[in-house]
Amino acid sequence: MKEFYPWSTTTYEKAIEKYKAGRLSTLDVQISAQCNYSCRDCDSPERNIKSNLDYEHLETLIRQEPGSYDWMFICGVGEPLWGKNQEDSLRMLDLCKRMGIRCSVFTNGSDMTEQVLSYVRDGVLYPVIKMDTFCPSQAEKIYGTSEAYRTLEATKVLFEIARSSQEQHYAIAASIVPTVKNIDEIPNIVKSCVENNVFPLVAQLECAGKAKENFETSMLNDEQLLNLKDTINSIIGGEYKIPKCPSVVAGIHFSINGTVTVDKRSGLSCGWFWLEDPQMIELCQVSQISSLIEAERKIMNYRKTVIDDVAVLCNKIKEYPFGGCGGNIKGLLSDYVKIQNELQ
Repeated sequence: MKEFYPWSTTTYEKAIEKYKAGRLSTLDVQISAQCNYSCRDCDSPERNIKSNLDYEHLETLIRQEPGSYDWMFICGVGEPLWGKNQEDSLRMLDLCKRMGIRCSVFTNGSDMTEQVLSYVRDGVLYPVIKMDTFCPSQAEKIYGTSEAYRTLEATKVLFEIARSSQEQHYAIAASIVPTVKNIDEIPNIVKSCVENNVFPLVAQLECAGKAKENFETSMLNDEQLLNLKDTINSIIGGEYKIPKCPSVVAGIHFSINGTVTVDKRSGLSCGWFWLEDPQMIELCQVSQISSLIEAERKIMNYRKTVIDDVAVLCNKIKEYPFGGCGGNIKGLLSDYVKIQNELQ
């Protein structure tokens, strides 16, 4: 099965190679916590926090390092392409295009303007669109809004773009989270993705944010997930494995608070792979550093203080049927420990 380019083996290995040489080569930019949807199983704890990230200074820092960064991952605990958020995302996309940096974004697809789509067609933006259902009435329930039809419309547009793509890898992905509400739809969604040249990114429900309120009634047990995985394997003609995001190990995470942060337990640059509320620690204010190399050094130094604990933790963690955003916990942490040991 083809891979999604931002999370492909090629992209990951190149990022790790640069990491071993002492540099972080991806940028993980958290645009905003503001969102126009109210998803039943949203993993975000807050929906109305504006970003305090100094984009002008961040842009200056990135410009100082031409050729150093290969990817930017635009994320958010909100919707990065909605309203004012889209202005900030477009600013980053324009910067990426001019500096030869490829970009990926998680989106609900509700505001896929022609300007955004132009970056997709130009091979700058590799979107991951929410795709938990194709049923309009079900979409309203899952996404918590009467505007959910916008996601379904955007899906059709992205399917059309994907079908005409000549790229070696998948250029578009679908974020698919199986729950008791949509488990019967998942095989059809995965099949539609494959038929339309879109990568089906199937990940487990996270016990985080708003999703904690309904987690026990929404989650699937391991047996259900393993049976679903078998079905997916038959559809794709191979074994499905959730890909490892290169930004988790080789990225600098810029939070909506205007800080560079890492996962407190592991030192990794994202904490969502834990399948629970991230526990992040702030290392510095973006506005107070004069170069991104400063941020990279702070990240590397913090990781040295926790890596021994991570190594012990690896032996206690089970392998999940699918895993969460960023990669399956056990495999991700095991790779990370091995990489850090090689650095030492």
